[in-house]
Amino acid sequence: MHKGSALIIVIAIIASLTVISALMTRIVYNNYASAALLYDREIAFSLAESGIVLGKVRLANNPSWISAGETQILGCGSFTVSRAFGASELVSVGQKGKAQVVLKRSI
Repeated sequence: MHKGSALIIVIAIIASLTVISALMTRIVYNNYASAALLYDREIAFSLAESGIVLGKVRLANNPSWISAGETQILGCGSFTVSRAFGASELVSVGQKGKAQVVLKRSI
């Protein structure tokens, strides 16, 4: 009556451990992906700020400076800074990987 019950218990334990291992792997991967995206977003934000600084420098040198989009690559990302005709704000877009940050500053 109890022959083979040990085998069934062992199979159930192994199946449970496999499910738990798969869930833990998914949790670890999600944490890694979230951390990587957060890192990319921080870099993109810094790049966007660099674009605002460049726009301010361009305006200091030429108060009538207008640009549809001046792009520069810095390290592992890039930024694009622009000022539309008659606009009273600078727009800078920083990008790194999948992260993109848009900053607008009044001038």
